[in-house]
Amino acid sequence: MVAYLLAVPWGAGCLATDSLGDNRLAHDLLNQTAVMVKPHLMQWFAGMVPDSKRLLLIIWPFLAIVILLVALAMLAVDVLSAGRAYVSGEGLWSKAQKDAVYYLMHYAQDKSEANYQSF
Repeated sequence: MVAYLLAVPWGAGCLATDSLGDNRLAHDLLNQTAVMVKPHLMQWFAGMVPDSKRLLLIIWPFLAIVILLVALAMLAVDVLSAGRAYVSGEGLWSKAQKDAVYYLMHYAQDKSEANYQSF
């Protein structure tokens, strides 16, 4: 008994067998209503895409828009990251400036070497 895995055009798979031991039945089914299942994913995907220029004219603008949106999203993430780094640095600088003024004022009052070193 010979068994063939067939993929019919409407997407369902079927198993064609020939009880006589040859492949005439499966071969007839293969030529009329089904195609053999291809082992590679790329071949399967290539068979699903029509070879018309009209389809490419429809798909390419949308593909370009998607690529542009992904690039803009990546740019937005980078700008957001740079803004957060700037704000964080500004906060550290402001705190250091406040501490410097604090220790300088205490040094002016006490003339302590520790306050001058902290400044």
